Amino acid sequence: MDSSEGIERLLRVEKIELVYGRAIIVVVRDVESSFGQSLQDYVRDQIASSMGWIMPDIKVSYSILLEQFSCQLKINGQIVAQTRILPHLSLAINHTPLEGIVECLDAGDIFEGYCCAWIDSRMVYKVIKQKGKILSSADAFVKWLLYTISGNIQDLFGFEELQTLIDFGNRLYPATLNAAVKTVGMPAMLKVFRNLLEDGVSVKPLESIFTSIAIHGYADCDSDHLTEQVRLSLCNSICLPLAYDAGCIYVISIHPELEAWLIKQDYTNDIAGQSFAGELASSILAAVDEVTDSGFLPVILTNTGLRSRLSSLLRKNHRRIHVLASSEIPRAATVETCTQ
Repeated sequence: MDSSEGIERLLRVEKIELVYGRAIIVVVRDVESSFGQSLQDYVRDQIASSMGWIMPDIKVSYSILLEQFSCQLKINGQIVAQTRILPHLSLAINHTPLEGIVECLDAGDIFEGYCCAWIDSRMVYKVIKQKGKILSSADAFVKWLLYTISGNIQDLFGFEELQTLIDFGNRLYPATLNAAVKTVGMPAMLKVFRNLLEDGVSVKPLESIFTSIAIHGYADCDSDHLTEQVRLSLCNSICLPLAYDAGCIYVISIHPELEAWLIKQDYTNDIAGQSFAGELASSILAAVDEVTDSGFLPVILTNTGLRSRLSSLLRKNHRRIHVLASSEIPRAATVETCTQ
């Protein structure tokens, strides 16, 4: 192989479109990166393992681009998120003065629980770390993809996709699913899954979700009530991705007097139209931005009776916000209050 062929081989990249429901995820990556398996299989396995989703077939095409790892998430033809990651992160660090790397979080592209460092601000390159370890291009992409999908989940899942998810669960746990459906009915079941996905909760533990619905459905078939009961049964899996080193979860809590007043208000249906709703959301999001500037993405901690309504309010403006009830925090977790 002559030198020109070698250069062309290094510059050739693979463009992959992952089609899921109404979303198209466009990935451009250096073909020389070693994944141990095809990128299609790797991404499909990682998403199925982390989120409990089964990805469909992936379309592959080729093009010649500069040496970079580019990712885009498109919904209905519109780009809703994109990022670029160096295919060889170790080379980027070796050729960049350490004093020139400022560890910070990009407000437009935050990775939960991971440190992002600017390498070249003109090209928006980042180094993605997990507990001090530099992630490979493939792993960095998967982290970005899972995080971005969870932030746009309400646009990805319609009735047909939810029904497909239930059908998949029926093949694995038919008896448990039938017990849940017999207790609450399929419409309530689908609404619970919709609520979980809109809150960015992994639905991988399907059997636990079905079991919780079947048990608590006898007392109350309301989908919002069932959602909260399912969340309690999944508290460990919900909180684990939100914890930083040493199992610490950084939270922003609502002032007790304000929280008590909000719980007494019956604003389930008309909160969006009330003036205090916008002021409350702005105040909380401002506190989130202040803490995020310090390198942490906090969660909002509140009362169980307020969690669902507050989550709906905040996620309209900030889809990556997580709102937890105090009862959802595992005993083994360390909670550090950032502000109140």
